[in-house]
Amino acid sequence: MLILLLSLPLAGCTLSQNDMAEQTKKNVQEVFAAKPPEPNQRAGTFRFYLPDTYKITSQKATNILLRENSQTYILFINTNENPNSKVVYNFLKTQYKNQALNKTLTDKKRFGFAIADKLKNNRYEITVGIGGVKLTTEADSSKIPDSAKKMMQIAASLKE
Repeated sequence: MLILLLSLPLAGCTLSQNDMAEQTKKNVQEVFAAKPPEPNQRAGTFRFYLPDTYKITSQKATNILLRENSQTYILFINTNENPNSKVVYNFLKTQYKNQALNKTLTDKKRFGFAIADKLKNNRYEITVGIGGVKLTTEADSSKIPDSAKKMMQIAASLKE
């Protein structure tokens, strides 16, 4: 009984792979279907929405490093691909060998995706994107659903 009581506080710290995948799918689908947030940041020729808790730490022509607390995100923009392109997604499918999540989304003009690769110690690399725009980060399972939601908001808002 004592062991059960001591383990209760730890139960909320991680999500099972299945729970993480289901919550992440729901979050990215909701954001993809909604009206994109208005851009509030500029980097080079690109404008995009950045949540208040994020900041730009570095930028090059098509790569922008973002940070939220201690978590780093890479925003990559392939200007040769349009919003309905599957090139980035198809490449990621071949690279992620331990897929824990693979969700695709489409509407009349866009192809969206969220794909996660299981790493070690309940950590995942997740990439979320629309067409040639993708964001990638690495996090514990408990952070993936919220991170993916914000990543999709950023990807959906990008304008050149």
